[in-house]
Amino acid sequence: MLDISVRLHGTDHPYKWHVNDREEGFAVLDGTVDMHQREAEQAHRVQTARQ
Repeated sequence: MLDISVRLHGTDHPYKWHVNDREEGFAVLDGTVDMHQREAEQAHRVQTARQ
């Protein structure tokens, strides 16, 4: 990954993300994430699960 952007956000409430303008790294330290994304005008939903 070239020109990577990394930000750390700590929250226990729903978080409004942003539009990606380049490649990004994404990590979840605890809990679950319900991620909604759009690609080629198609909406997708991905949910992470704690194991």
